Amino acid sequence: MQIEEAIVHRIDKDRHGNGKLTLAPACLEIDPVLTEAVAKARKTYGTTASRAFGTFEANVRLFPFSGLLSDYLAGKLDMLKFSGQAMTMLVREMDKQALATGGYALFVRYEEHAKTYFMVVLLKLRGGVGIDQTTLTLSPNFSLDVDKLHEAARINVANWSAADGNYISFAKKGKSDADFTDYFRNFLGCAEFVESKEQTSLLIQAIRDYCVAEKLDADDAKKMKEKAFNYFSEQARDGKGVSLVALSMRFDDQKPTAFKEYIERSAIEIGDGFEPHKNTFKRLMRIGGKDADITINFDIGLIGNRVRYDKITRELRITNLPPALIAAIEAEM
Repeated sequence: MQIEEAIVHRIDKDRHGNGKLTLAPACLEIDPVLTEAVAKARKTYGTTASRAFGTFEANVRLFPFSGLLSDYLAGKLDMLKFSGQAMTMLVREMDKQALATGGYALFVRYEEHAKTYFMVVLLKLRGGVGIDQTTLTLSPNFSLDVDKLHEAARINVANWSAADGNYISFAKKGKSDADFTDYFRNFLGCAEFVESKEQTSLLIQAIRDYCVAEKLDADDAKKMKEKAFNYFSEQARDGKGVSLVALSMRFDDQKPTAFKEYIERSAIEIGDGFEPHKNTFKRLMRIGGKDADITINFDIGLIGNRVRYDKITRELRITNLPPALIAAIEAEM
């Protein structure tokens, strides 16, 4: 991860009160302290159990953050002006939520996996104990708690420019904290959108890619896909959403976070909470294709048994055909 630019501003706000801004006079120096802090915040964000995805609202007049961000990325606004105007918008949204309290807002642009990202993270102070190096006496001190994100969102700049998928991801809290998440989403102008079929397809492809990346043999890859299929079936039956943490644990209880870490490391934008799409996750256990003249569909476990494929001639051989199919074919001969 390479930090390009970062700045921190402060909001003082008590519950049921209005917020007061303290804007930083300059951007942060990109030094080891900042690098470590952003790396920790980035890691915390990446391991957040539940995230949601969306796009910017189209109405820039009602939701001006995306317009400001676009001007900043185009060089029309510097970080100071952009983040200062954004902070005014943030305080305005916070004031609408009586129970919201102040903190510190970190704006950071960075490069990772050859992609540009922009993050907005709201942080709180963490209490601790310090020591005076001269008198060796203890005293209370405070530091930014980058291990616990109050609110956070990340924009995939390349995907946004290409209008490719849900390019905004943000930390998603529980239902009891919905009001707090809403004020932050309104500030960003983020339209949350989780399409079940799209997310299920993306997750299935991630599972297949993971099998390749881990160099699993055919039997182990098949077992992994069966575990995924069974998990999706259970969630769909019970009307529950997908949890990447639970799925990762089911894949390998000896390395329970391995698959989720692969998702994050590969920057695959998959969120939690979507209901698995039945017709889509069935592809884990079945394979098929069609053209104008023929349709083929069979259980993936039949490959190498009743179904054999010749890679050189690209021919498919099927044995032990269903009696009804045999009778229909022979009737036409």
